[in-house]
Amino acid sequence: GIIGKEMKKVLLTAITRRNSKNTEEQLPVDPYLLDTLISIHTSEGQFDLALSICLELRKDTVFELIEKHALHAKILKDIPNLMKFDHVRTVELLKRNTQHLPVTEVVKVLNGNKEAQYQYLHAIISEDSQLIKDYEDLLIELYADFDRPQLRKFLVQYRNWDLDKALDVCQSRGLVEESVTVLKKVGNYRRALELILLELHNVPMA
Repeated sequence: GIIGKEMKKVLLTAITRRNSKNTEEQLPVDPYLLDTLISIHTSEGQFDLALSICLELRKDTVFELIEKHALHAKILKDIPNLMKFDHVRTVELLKRNTQHLPVTEVVKVLNGNKEAQYQYLHAIISEDSQLIKDYEDLLIELYADFDRPQLRKFLVQYRNWDLDKALDVCQSRGLVEESVTVLKKVGNYRRALELILLELHNVPMA
């Protein structure tokens, strides 16, 4: 209605002034007014605008907004910010919606945040291990950096990773037991035995 349009006009003017590069023009905006603007955008079906404000304010309702109005395909570029805001809820959201947010696209958009990639891909394995078959080399590196106990399990359970790359990751980080696992996979039992005896001093393991 007219009131809604006038209210939105006032709010948008205030936000423009708040975001102005000219510090003399900048004004604080009451969070209540921004909540009102979110409600107006939502009621008018302008979900993109409502979503952008929710993300800027880091409001918990952003996840409800995405789910309720099926905005999954629209949040790809915002995933890094969502991960910083609440990585647990973001990962759960992404895990349930791989049809709208393909693993390849999510991994790409998280390229600047290795820990976020680890949190995401580790969760995806539990949902459908086939979805990470092209990222086993990356996961080995991520596990080596963020979850060493999981690394050895991964090396034993999965097969689609590059042996040379895996060995390089393990050796460059001084991960001897994991290096032994990789060497046994490539059939280099002599070198594996040397590591067991010289580095681990573990005769029974040999």
